[in-house]
Parts: sequence; structure tokens; C-alpha cells
Amino acid sequence: MDNKEFFAEHVHRYIVYRDIESALQKYERRILNELRFRGLENDFFKDKTVIDIGTGFQALTVAKMGARQVYHLDQSAAQIAWMHAYCAESGISNVVSVECDITREIPIDAKADTVLVFGIWHHLENGNAFMRNLCPLLNEKEAQIWMRVYRSGSWSRWLVGHLRKLTGHLDPRTVRQTLEARFAGHGIGQWIGDLLDDFFAPVWKAFHPDQFAIEGVSRFVDYEGWDYNFNEKDENFRVDFHITPQNRADFENFVFPATGVDQYTLPVGQNEFPASEALKRFTRDFGNGSAYLLGERLITLYELVRAKPPFDPYTRKHAPAERCGTASKRLEGLTEILESFEKDA
Repeated sequence: MDNKEFFAEHVHRYIVYRDIESALQKYERRILNELRFRGLENDFFKDKTVIDIGTGFQALTVAKMGARQVYHLDQSAAQIAWMHAYCAESGISNVVSVECDITREIPIDAKADTVLVFGIWHHLENGNAFMRNLCPLLNEKEAQIWMRVYRSGSWSRWLVGHLRKLTGHLDPRTVRQTLEARFAGHGIGQWIGDLLDDFFAPVWKAFHPDQFAIEGVSRFVDYEGWDYNFNEKDENFRVDFHITPQNRADFENFVFPATGVDQYTLPVGQNEFPASEALKRFTRDFGNGSAYLLGERLITLYELVRAKPPFDPYTRKHAPAERCGTASKRLEGLTEILESFEKDA
């Protein structure tokens, strides 16, 4: 699978491209939320130089919010071409989109005040190399890097870590066709895009916040120190790096984590026994040798990962609300579905 074009081809087509204006509004809300989490005003980006990595919709948002110059970086040629066309058509002159692999080089001449790394780190093969490439591009007087990272031990990341042991047998194009047929007309592009991302992203990792702790440099916007939690905890965490001349050497010498926490072997405390009993069934072929059936059943299991459409025309059933909530309820729901697959075998 082509890592460079995976997200443009399989994920962003559902999350952003189907309704550009709605996507822009969604990303604006997200940026405003990020400012609110940090106690900052809406004009924070005014006259700043910003580096944004990803789809480019955050770049468009902060440009609209008054940034002096925004550098948008993405490894997808298709995504960069789209951004060039959109900015030209919209008369946006303060966004520069550059195609590059940020772990190899970042070919821009910038001194960034703020760098946005939201939803990126857990898809990087070598995040430390990215940070080394980024360091020379930071404003020497003061710079901030904002990151949002997949959280190890949250219910969604734990379960996806197990589901991904099976998705390697599937073709994402076939699963896309199944999803489009099963949920036609439901307007759930975000849910479909999230599923394809979780199932098929060429690089997928989950980290613990402590892996990013640099004394006097890092700040956790929403820090909680738990190792696992299957209840209502956030599936991501936010960590910022505030870099000044006084702490720059500490930042530059820090070795950033390349390896996340293996969700397949993660101890889950008091839930160890019911979790292990449920996961024994993952070793069985509940696709009965059929890639199509395996895809169907993994889609059903994904309904336990995050909120699903309110009504599934394929199964003619509503999502049972009681499966969301406590750890025991979630594990019961997982076991119930896996047992139903065995009965249907």
C-alpha cells in the first residue's frame, strides 16, 4: 500500500473532500477548541508564521485567522495539487503547500512561531527524524509545537490494536465498497474515514504521554497518567513543546519515541481476565475463509470502537446504547459479538 497517497485516496475523500465548506467549518471549530484548551484568544495566530502538517485544512483555517505565513506540508502529491488549486481559486496568498516526507527533509525557508502536528505523530515511521528536521525551522527567540497523539490504553486504541491484526488480510478498496453499500445516504463520511484510517493506515501507533515528557519544555494540555482505561477517557492526548533559548538544547537533545505501546500485550489490570477471554476468539477465523465476510464482521466490531450510525439498514438494528460506558459493559459487548460470529459459523 502506498503510504504517501493512502490518506488522500482512502480517508480524506470521506472526511474532507465530499463537502469542502462543511470540512472548513469543522476544522475551524477544532482550531478554536485547541485555543480554548490552552486558554488562548481567537487572534492567537495573527501575524505569526505557522507550519501545519496534514490535509491543509488547518493551514487554511489559521491563514483565515490572521497568520502572516503558513507552510503546509504533506507527502501526498494529490493533496498538494488540490491545495495549490484551491488557494489559487480562492485568492489565498499566505499559504505555501510543499510536498515532502517530513522524516527525510523539510525543504522550506522558515522560522516558525507555531507548528501544528495534530493526528500525525502516530502515523510516522520515524518521528525523531522529523523533529531533527524541524528544529532549524523554529523561531530562535520562541516557538511552540502543538501535538495531538493517539493515547495508548484507551478503549478505542486498544480494540483497534487488536482489529489491525486481522485487517492485513483485506483490501481497503473492497471494504470501502462494503461501507458505501451498507451506509449509503447516511452522511457518515467521518465515521467511514475513521474506520479506514484505523484499519489500514500503513503506520499506526499508540503512545503514553510520559514518552514525551521533557522537563521545562513539554506541557500536557490534558494530562492524565493512567496506563489503561476502558471507560470515557479521551482516545488522544495533547502535548505542547514551548521552546526558548534557555531550554532549546534540552529539546534538541531529547530522543523522541519511535515505538508506541503495543496494545496487543498491554496489561489491563482488573479487566485482564475478561479481556483475555474475549481476545482468545480473535485467534479464530471468524471470516470462515471469506475476506468479504471478515470485512463485514470487522465493520460490526468497529461499532464498538466509536459511535456508529444510529440505524444500520444492513442488520436492521440500532446500536445498543448499553455497550457504551463501563469497561465491563464494553467487554461484554465485544464478547457477545464474537460469540455470535462463532454461532453463525
